[in-house]
Amino acid sequence: MGPERQHRLQVQGRRGTSDGITGIKVKSGAANEAKALVKGKGGDLDDPVLGNLMLPVTAQLINQPSNVCFEGVFDTQDVIKNEATQFKAKAQ
Repeated sequence: MGPERQHRLQVQGRRGTSDGITGIKVKSGAANEAKALVKGKGGDLDDPVLGNLMLPVTAQLINQPSNVCFEGVFDTQDVIKNEATQFKAKAQ
């Protein structure tokens, strides 16, 4: 069998969308290897309550028209930052 094809989607814009999203990157991969990254800023971006989030944290990225959902569950070993201004984690 040959290598699996990878699919990528990248959307970026300085102005962002009406809800503050400035960038989305989605990359397919083998089972449990897909990646999704969303960045945003500005007054229209909903501000979650950050700072010492109770673990595990479940993050979901949902495409509303298709109902496709990327989900990640992050526990202690996955967390890179859990601060008042940023939560960053990478699944092992």
